[in-house]
Amino acid sequence: MREVNPKRLIEELKINAEIGTPSMVWGPPGVGKSDVAYQLADELGAEMCEVRANLFDPIDVRGGLKIIEDTERPGCYKTVYGIPEDYPPMDSDKRWVLFIDELPNANKATQNALLQLLLNHRIGTYELPKDTVIVAAGNRAEDRAAVHDMPTPVANRFAHFVLNPQVEPWIEWAIQNDIDDRLISFIRFKGHDSLHNMGENHTIKAFPSPRTWAFVDRRIKYINAPGKDLDGMASLVGIGPAQEFCAFMDMVDTLPDIDDVIKRPKQAPVPTKSDVRYALVGALSARSGEKNFDDIMTYICRIDSPEFQVAFVKDTVLRAKAKSQTGTPDWISQSQKFLDWIDDNQDVLY
Repeated sequence: MREVNPKRLIEELKINAEIGTPSMVWGPPGVGKSDVAYQLADELGAEMCEVRANLFDPIDVRGGLKIIEDTERPGCYKTVYGIPEDYPPMDSDKRWVLFIDELPNANKATQNALLQLLLNHRIGTYELPKDTVIVAAGNRAEDRAAVHDMPTPVANRFAHFVLNPQVEPWIEWAIQNDIDDRLISFIRFKGHDSLHNMGENHTIKAFPSPRTWAFVDRRIKYINAPGKDLDGMASLVGIGPAQEFCAFMDMVDTLPDIDDVIKRPKQAPVPTKSDVRYALVGALSARSGEKNFDDIMTYICRIDSPEFQVAFVKDTVLRAKAKSQTGTPDWISQSQKFLDWIDDNQDVLY
């Protein structure tokens, strides 16, 4: 199966949504499989219906049995199947995404019970609303999850993707979701293994993932002293990553004064260490706005590595778009400093 990042996965899921092909998203815990399904529904303008397959028995897929009076034979009774309340309303005229989560955690009998629903969009007398999009997700055996093998007939009804968390798409998501700029800078500096790493020790329960770093961000906002929260962060991402992030936070306190950088962009000192530069780029991006963008660009261009300049520009554009909910604002796209920088860095950008 081909590994894809979240942005590419959304594009593939949209294609399958339009051509009526169910999609199966595989991946380790905490990489955002459920988030992708909800993002798909949002971008399609569809309602979301989430079903946890691991909570279903085969009879639950079809609908529980109930006894009713036979209207054609007074005094006689018969058993009929009900319609599971977890499914979208059959008479709905809205578009739906049916998200079947934890599918590999369901036993094989339950997975097989879904065969007709996956292929024909119906099971018994129940029929999915028109244009319902089916997306399933789950962990793999190598993810140390309590999964069952997927029966071949079930697997053959899906297009399969493996969601692989990558730093740049995560940063884009983090900026859009107001993740602390210091945490973003740390992940950018440390790279993929700091973003998601289950390690080789199968007894370790806390490990870094996009999900657990989002939990860390909540603690940062609540405690407001992340460098002093080693135990709390270690409970989420493990002791090693937590220690590295705390050390990074201590370093952030030694950054050049941001106000001085904005006030004296041609004279303020430029750090030489990579970790300090990443932290400074993140801090400047978070402070950028219409009134100071040109001054900050003047300073950024003094950093003698295009890598950090590109990181600043990308993050600042993403933040501006997230705030305006439109395209790149004029104070960036029409800035002469920005246009000159693009001309000077054609070989890096294209």
